[in-house]
Amino acid sequence: MSESKSNSDPGRLPVRYEQQRGVVRFCGPVEANRIFALCDEIDSLINEYYYNQVVLEIDSPGGEVKSLLYYCEKLKGWRQHGVRIETVALTLCASAAAFMLSLGDIGQRRAMPRASLLYHNARIVASSQIPLTSDRLEKLRTSLSQTDSDMLVVLLRHLYSDVSESCFVLLEELTCRLPYMERKVDAAAFKILKNAKVNKLAAALEKTTDGNSAGRLRVELLHLVNTGLHSKQLTIASSNNLSELQQTLNLSPAAVQNELASAWLLRRFEHYRDLFTQDAAMCSEEAQREGLIDHIRG
Repeated sequence: MSESKSNSDPGRLPVRYEQQRGVVRFCGPVEANRIFALCDEIDSLINEYYYNQVVLEIDSPGGEVKSLLYYCEKLKGWRQHGVRIETVALTLCASAAAFMLSLGDIGQRRAMPRASLLYHNARIVASSQIPLTSDRLEKLRTSLSQTDSDMLVVLLRHLYSDVSESCFVLLEELTCRLPYMERKVDAAAFKILKNAKVNKLAAALEKTTDGNSAGRLRVELLHLVNTGLHSKQLTIASSNNLSELQQTLNLSPAAVQNELASAWLLRRFEHYRDLFTQDAAMCSEEAQREGLIDHIRG
């Protein structure tokens, strides 16, 4: 048996109260007020109705990255309290909404058979009233690239949570911090590579206050680490299957296991970055093959 909440307030989202779970339907764009309303409904299901299982039904063209990041922080808190979040794509699930779908609990992410799913990198629609100089365009490019990297690392942490945290820390430094002058680099993150030259460069970069020196060190360190990790990728199965990675690690010396896992993560990062760059809708079957959902709902 289930009960639906009366929805006289147009700002409220449709909610169903089922025996073991609460169901919230999120329709429309991902923007601040709608995400606040969604999170309030989920908080109510957890705190007032004592559900520890929530289903989020999504039909959305996507929207704001900042609103998505707010949802991600709330999602982290719910999970810390043992709440399970299932997700279902109904007809359209795109952009920020597609990330919401894929960030549902692993094994509990579903899409309707004819749902259209669209994953893409961050983008901005510039107003014709805003003059765009080359300096402004470069700042926009950098901001979008940073957002892409940040969101991809969030997604990978969720998809491959069994991989060592130290490997994710290295991936974050390599993709989200090292390429961007305004972001501070943590030299300790590179120590899992057990490479004396890498450690020396990272330590020097962490200490330097000279902009020109920092830029040179960033380029050199990025090239050195990327070259090393890409050489390790040759020994790793090309599958996205985590069990195949674990088999490879079990057959490898302990001294190189973290480096191999980091190389595998970097390749997954590059795969999804390239996939999302295509900015093309995919069917449920393709999303399932890519590990972005788990099941197609009949």
